[in-house]
Amino acid sequence: MPQTLTKRKIAGGSRSFSGFVDTARLLTVIQSCRAQGRSVLTFLRQALASVHHPLNTVVSLIPTADFALFVNP
Repeated sequence: MPQTLTKRKIAGGSRSFSGFVDTARLLTVIQSCRAQGRSVLTFLRQALASVHHPLNTVVSLIPTADFALFVNP
C-alpha cells in the first residue's frame, strides 16, 4: 500500500471537500519534490518564506531545463 494512502488512513482522511483538496495539493507537492530529488521541507520553507518576501519571489515545482537534461540523458 502506498505510504501516502497509509498516512491518510491513519490520520482519518479529510472530512470536507476543501480538506480533500488541501490534502491532494500537499501530496502532489510531496510527490513532485521526491520525483525531482528535492527536499520537501526545504521547498515548503522556501514557499512559505516567499509569501512575505519584499520581492515576492516564486518557488516553482516545474523542473528547469538542467533538470530535464539530467533525468533524460
